[in-house]
Amino acid sequence: MWDETLEQLATSIKELRTSRNISAQELAANSKIACEDLIAVEAAERPIRMHELLSVSSALDVPLIRFFGGEVHADA
Repeated sequence: MWDETLEQLATSIKELRTSRNISAQELAANSKIACEDLIAVEAAERPIRMHELLSVSSALDVPLIRFFGGEVHADA
């Protein structure tokens, strides 16, 4: 279960980043995360820490639920 969650987070972060045409370097800088760490997270080589996930969420301007496959509704 943990491996699936790690993979889902990695995939979600990378997909959101690339869909916005943001490089890993840009997202890392905007999130105040080392680029090597972001790359490792996106490759599911290491788990993302909660403060990192919050920073990435803020930098991408998306709610945390988006990283877990949740939909965001206008009335929510």
